[in-house]
Amino acid sequence: MLSRIKVMAGMDISVRRRAQDGGMRLEVAGRRLAFRVSTLPVNGGEKAVVRILDPDAAPRSLDGLGLGARDLATFRRLLARREGVILVAGPTGSGKSTTIFAALSELDREVLNLVTLEDPVEYRLPGANQIQVDPRAGLAFADALRAVLRQDPDVVMVGEIRDRETAEIAMAAAVTGHLVLSTIHTTDAPGAVTRLVNMGVPPYLVAGGLAGVVAQRLVRRVCPICRGHGCRSCPDGHRGRTGIFQILALTDPLRDAISRGEGTARIRHLAREAGMRSLAADARRALAAGLTTPHEITRLLQAAALNSRPCRRCEAAVPLDARACPACGRRQVRVCPCGRTLEAGWRYCPACVRPVAG
Repeated sequence: MLSRIKVMAGMDISVRRRAQDGGMRLEVAGRRLAFRVSTLPVNGGEKAVVRILDPDAAPRSLDGLGLGARDLATFRRLLARREGVILVAGPTGSGKSTTIFAALSELDREVLNLVTLEDPVEYRLPGANQIQVDPRAGLAFADALRAVLRQDPDVVMVGEIRDRETAEIAMAAAVTGHLVLSTIHTTDAPGAVTRLVNMGVPPYLVAGGLAGVVAQRLVRRVCPICRGHGCRSCPDGHRGRTGIFQILALTDPLRDAISRGEGTARIRHLAREAGMRSLAADARRALAAGLTTPHEITRLLQAAALNSRPCRRCEAAVPLDARACPACGRRQVRVCPCGRTLEAGWRYCPACVRPVAG
C-alpha cells in the first residue's frame, strides 16, 4: 500500500531510508481533491501521512474564517495598505494556508500583479501567477523570490518563512513598496517578531518591513443543525472548524521597540496597549457567539495560563508583566512613585532612595 501511495504521489519507491514529500490530485465523488503525502523511515519500515485538501471548501473571503468584527476590520486595513509583510503564524495544521488564500481572494487579481511561491501549490487561485518551488531543481524560496521581484509584482505570497535569507528578502521587498504575505511557525503574534530576529534578520529591517501578524488556531464548530446535540450530519455535535485569532498591527511605539531589540514581553505589552487581544480572549468570544464548545477552547485557555499567574485574591489570570489583576484590581507588585518595581524586603527604592511604605 505504501508503494502504491508513493507512486501516485510521484515519489521514488526505491528510496526507503530517506524522508520524501509528494502530492497528487484525485476526483472523489465528483469533487477534485488534492493530497499532500509525506513519508518517513521508522524502525521496521516506513510511515506515511496523507493530508487531504479540498480547494472548493476553502473560504472565498475573510468572512468565512470566524474572525471577530474588530479583527476582521484590522486584517482588511492591513491588506488595503498594499505594502509591508503580513505574517500568518501558528503550528502545523492550524489553517494558515486557508487564511492566506482567503486574504488573496479579496484582492483585485485582474488589476494587481499577484505571484505566489508555494511548495506544493495547494489551492488554485484564478488570476494569480502560481509558482511551484522545487529546491532539488535549484528553485528554493529565496531564489524564486529574487526572480519574482525582478518582474515588478504588486503582491507576493511566500508559502513559508523558513530561513534568514527568505525573511530578509521579504522584508526588503516590503520596504520598497510591495505587499508580501507569508506564514511562520510561532505560538502567538508577538512571538513572530522574536522569531524573525532570532533568524538573524536585522531588527531595523523587521521594524520597517513588518506590517502585522495574524496568529491562529483551529477549533471544531458546533453543528448548525442540532446545536451540539448530535444528528445524522454530525454524530458528535460538531461540523467543520472555525478559527481563533490574534492580530498584531504594528504601531510606531512597537517599531521603535523592535528597532531597539526589546524582548518578547515588552513587545507583547506594547501590542496589548495598541489593542491586540489574546488567543484565549478570542476563544471566549467564539464560545459566547455559539461557534464552538467549552471543551474545544480548553487547550487554548491552558496555553494562555503559561503566560500569566493566578491572582492572590480572585484566582483570575494576570499577565506576567501586569501590576494589578484585571478582574478585581488587586495590586500584584509594589511600585515606587518614581516607577521602579519594588521587591520584597526592600526598605528604600534603589532608583530614587525614597523610603518604601509598608
